[in-house]
Amino acid sequence: MNTPKWIATTDFETIDARKLTGFFMPQILETAKTLTDQGLKVIQSFEPVPLYGLLEKEGWIHYTEQITADEFHIYFIKQAPTQEEEKGKTLSADKISITLQSATPVVYPVILRMQQSKAFQDAFEIEELKVWKETEKHLSWIVSGKADISFSAIIASANLLGKENDVKLASVNVWDNFYIVTRGYEAKSFADIKEHDIYMPLFKKAPPAQVTRYIMLALGEDPEQYRFVYGTPFGRPEEIAQKLIDGQIDTALIREPEVSYALHAHPDIHVAFSYSELWQSIKPGSHGLPNAGLVFKGEFLRNYPQEAKLFMQEMEAAINWIETHKDEAAKLSAPVMEHSEAEIRLFLERVHYENYLAMDVKDEISDYLGVVDDDRARLLRDLAEELFVTKEDLNG
Repeated sequence: MNTPKWIATTDFETIDARKLTGFFMPQILETAKTLTDQGLKVIQSFEPVPLYGLLEKEGWIHYTEQITADEFHIYFIKQAPTQEEEKGKTLSADKISITLQSATPVVYPVILRMQQSKAFQDAFEIEELKVWKETEKHLSWIVSGKADISFSAIIASANLLGKENDVKLASVNVWDNFYIVTRGYEAKSFADIKEHDIYMPLFKKAPPAQVTRYIMLALGEDPEQYRFVYGTPFGRPEEIAQKLIDGQIDTALIREPEVSYALHAHPDIHVAFSYSELWQSIKPGSHGLPNAGLVFKGEFLRNYPQEAKLFMQEMEAAINWIETHKDEAAKLSAPVMEHSEAEIRLFLERVHYENYLAMDVKDEISDYLGVVDDDRARLLRDLAEELFVTKEDLNG
């Protein structure tokens, strides 16, 4: 493809995404919003394909130039809107059309059960449902406003609150989702895995790594004496679990449902210990690690408070049903999750769904966030009524 002429005639704001910490797309999208007469140039070590679609929705076109195997230059320019009708939310009768997403497959059974409810069916029409294999990508849908309702990691979503993103954290629904898993040997403590390569999800500064470091230091362990291994550019939980199953590695930090898949796949795979147990030994009286929760787009919450309340009620009802109907929930979920009923049944036995309004567990959320960012934790605690969904929000 020939280089477009507009490359030579455009002044570009340049972002080297290789130097950004954490998930890079929200920062790029925020920069793009501020540009009027300039183009945007992004440099990354891999081709950031999801970014194309997100900026395209805002009227940007792009040209990608591969410099080396691990260096890409992507040029964006804003073009005038076409005569085509804008995509918008459509209503069917009295139903509200929603875009729903989850950062991980962990809440698939909850969503599937909710969709069986007549009250849910009468109130909502799901325009789009996305459950991400690439956990971090769901943040773009939150930042861009594409998702009305998101199931998101608490730390990831909390980092968007109070940063001019129109979202509110509604509740915590999934707890205790990190486990050290071994193959070929059993372990009960960090000391037992010290001589092994420990494969980690995401990247070195991501929440799983920071939580690991915090817990180790609290227990008197020195993280620098351990060998942590990260993927390029990210360590994917399902890929790490598969390597464990295939015998390529023997120690990893993974989450549910991948832990249950690994346990079911091979008898010599063991859960060494859960971070929840360690967390509760450090912070007695806590519910455990507040792993994932529900996030509403502010506009949706303001326009449809009663429907948001109904969504939360149906979610809690689904969680309660799963607790007492694990066989039926496994049968319902297995085809969609693309695993056997036995694997899903084991996952449902191990996963910890428990629903709490964010305001009611704000101190526990703050404690958890303090692991990675004390200032952010204090902000969320002090401004909880502005950043968390309150009972007044749900009553309109």
